[in-house]
Amino acid sequence: MQNAELTDELAQLHERVFSLDPEALFDTTLSVNESVWTLKPMVELLLLHVRDVAISTRPAKDRREEIRWVIGAAGF
Repeated sequence: MQNAELTDELAQLHERVFSLDPEALFDTTLSVNESVWTLKPMVELLLLHVRDVAISTRPAKDRREEIRWVIGAAGF
């Protein structure tokens, strides 16, 4: 995201998503006496979408707007 000139949007991800408690971001299951952490589905979808938007060839302004929108639409 830094290379794509989306540093403000990266900061928003850190503030609004990555700063949350692990319980808000991950599901935990017990498998053969060890915990397995997986991203919650909405978090995974958000991150995949942000990645796809960030690497697209669309104008930076459009990518910024969509990333900001999708963070809010995902509930963060």
